[in-house]
Amino acid sequence: MKAKLKLFLYNLDSIITGAAMIGMTLVVLLNVFCRYFANKPLVWGEEVATTLFVWSIFAGGEVCFRQGTHLGVDFLVRLLPDRIRSAFACVINAVVILIIGTLAVVSLTYMWNSRMNLSKVMQVTVLWNTVPVAVSFVVSLVWAILFFIRDLRTMTSFGKEAEQL
Repeated sequence: MKAKLKLFLYNLDSIITGAAMIGMTLVVLLNVFCRYFANKPLVWGEEVATTLFVWSIFAGGEVCFRQGTHLGVDFLVRLLPDRIRSAFACVINAVVILIIGTLAVVSLTYMWNSRMNLSKVMQVTVLWNTVPVAVSFVVSLVWAILFFIRDLRTMTSFGKEAEQL
């Protein structure tokens, strides 16, 4: 049971991404049907689809970051020796931590400042659109720190291997 819960929590961002994409697709299809066949478009359809799109983009972006599937240009890095490549990875991870950390702070501030704003059509809080942005950057920051620690350990293990020889 504990392993299933851990697996569920580990993949929660993937589940949210998939559910948001399915929901967005269904809302858009329903709105198209209502608009062209029933001649009565859903007033709330575009707003809900946009919110689900935001959730799918930012939760999906965090999944890609965690899995290392974001687009990157690493052709030259792969040509470097292992020890230099490991040091280079640590530097890159430090820069990523600074960038994502800044984006996390800015998105949390934006989320806090917009908490009282209401959406135009449904008159619900816009937190539905700002929470996924902030959560995505905060979780990505945690992963970036973990990646930095992993690469730092890898880099220091090269020194230990050289001492053993």
